[in-house]
Amino acid sequence: MNATTAGAPFAGWYIPDEIDDRTWLDPGKRTILKKYLAETVTLLRARRPRSKVAISGFSNSFADPDLLASFWADVIRATGIDLLLFQDGVGEGKVALENIGLYYQALDIAVRGAGAQLGAVVELFSLAPDGRRLPAMVGRIREQIATANRLTSFPAVAFSIPDYMSHLAGRQAGNLLSNFLSARKSCRG
Repeated sequence: MNATTAGAPFAGWYIPDEIDDRTWLDPGKRTILKKYLAETVTLLRARRPRSKVAISGFSNSFADPDLLASFWADVIRATGIDLLLFQDGVGEGKVALENIGLYYQALDIAVRGAGAQLGAVVELFSLAPDGRRLPAMVGRIREQIATANRLTSFPAVAFSIPDYMSHLAGRQAGNLLSNFLSARKSCRG
């Protein structure tokens, strides 16, 4: 039995293009993007007619939250995308932790108004001065997740547990996992 068999478990499609706020704001480029995404969604839905389609986006802190929200509402209306997974950019240092809620709030309102959902992709790492990505502090991650859960309409996604929150990824990543699990346990207690 293959994955296209009727009744087989299938949640939907993910378009692996990560759309940023600098490249695609230009009206001419946005027109090209919307055409490409609309055609892609049409092809995917031809394969699975009632399937959901998701895509990922992020901010380079080029566009303010309202401009970015307007951009995504336009793209979603033109393409039929069902879920925007917004990478928070906190780990990369592209969006400050204290500002991520401004993006989530504006995006969630705009995306829901366009008939879709917004989900957060929480970055589990911090960018070191030498460019390496290291596991982040558990307190920051908890704050990222809490903000995402409060201001988005789809459960938060963590990026990337195998690389930054696992004993398999080394001592620092294993410590992050242990600290995270301890913090969760103490919150329930």
